[in-house]
Amino acid sequence: MTVRSIILKFYALLLCGLLFSCSTNDLEVNSLTDNKLCGVLGGSYAQLSGAYTIYESITDKTSIGFLNYAHGGYGFSSLQGSIQNLADDADVCDYYILWASTNDITNQRECGQYTDYTEYDSYDESKLTTQCGGINYCIKTLRDKNPNCVIMFISTMKNIGNDYFHYANIENELGVTLTDYVEGQRLCCENQNVPFLNLLELDVFGKEDDQSKFFASDGFHLSDEGYSFLSPYIVSFFLQNK
Repeated sequence: MTVRSIILKFYALLLCGLLFSCSTNDLEVNSLTDNKLCGVLGGSYAQLSGAYTIYESITDKTSIGFLNYAHGGYGFSSLQGSIQNLADDADVCDYYILWASTNDITNQRECGQYTDYTEYDSYDESKLTTQCGGINYCIKTLRDKNPNCVIMFISTMKNIGNDYFHYANIENELGVTLTDYVEGQRLCCENQNVPFLNLLELDVFGKEDDQSKFFASDGFHLSDEGYSFLSPYIVSFFLQNK
């Protein structure tokens, strides 16, 4: 898998400053590898170009660099392209963002329980097919890489692609609503002491008269304006929990 690193402008600025103001010994001490990194894992919401503007805003405020592993079509369940695989392949980072997609939901994957693939079930691998099992797998895998890392979670949110995602209280074929899926995400994070940004509860676009401008033509994915509108919420969440 190709890791698409965000090459952010502060690296160039920092390098220039070091080259002009530091001795060779100083350069060795102040290696660029000392900068902290954040890995992003998720589906297309975390992958599309608009998301990079959010990561760049965080970098501008913190000098934290980003590695984006997100892949369109991926969800937490192992029954599809899975964020579990992204966690396996991710580099060691100081921070990680798990950004939930809609793919577990649209593909009718079981939500599961917050205890799936935890010490409560002795890490039962049969539970990796559920959304919750996948979330817990990712958290465990990333903490195994770096026990001191900070993991943050961004929930699935409403969209205008169809009534299921717009109203959040309609049951799918499994009898599970969007609200149920997000509550499963929240409970996993609560049990694992992972900061959780509940975009469904915030419903940031629902307060606007015209929501269509925040979404692409399919109604499911965010437009550039949608990412710009959402950015302050995610940046503030990251800064509060880093």
